Amino acid sequence: LRSMLQWAQDEIVIPNGPHEGDSFRISTQPVMRLLLQEIDSKRWNEIYTAGPSQSGKTLVCFCIPIAYHLAEIGEDLVAGVPDMRMADDKWKEDLLPVFQASPTLRKLLPKEGPGSEGGKITNAISFANSATAKWMSRGGSDQSKAGYTARVVVVTEAAGFVATETS
Repeated sequence: LRSMLQWAQDEIVIPNGPHEGDSFRISTQPVMRLLLQEIDSKRWNEIYTAGPSQSGKTLVCFCIPIAYHLAEIGEDLVAGVPDMRMADDKWKEDLLPVFQASPTLRKLLPKEGPGSEGGKITNAISFANSATAKWMSRGGSDQSKAGYTARVVVVTEAAGFVATETS
């Protein structure tokens, strides 16, 4: 298996912005090399990132790890959002364009069900390689979260995850 850094440079095509259509290159945002190397090192159980607007955080810290684990590793994962109403937006505005821009990832898009052809995200997206992205938010019933296990959890807008009385 390729490292996340190598995989991203081999497979990711920038879906929008000033580098739209270009292959992902670490030279565009060199600090991201350090981040991806640390993720690849497997020294950390948890990694939190913060940075300025338009610095590539969503692509490198949310989209690439999710796409890597779904496509390269072929494993189920949890995609965390503060509120489930945000899941559909994060899919359509951030993740889906990354999958559509890459010839390799495009082949994995679901043909039916949630996430397919404009289908609304309810709680999970099953990809053509059988990997699943399960969407979860803060709050809700603990049973619904305990019933799904995954080795990888990728969260966006982590500041929106504050302790609640139930979790």
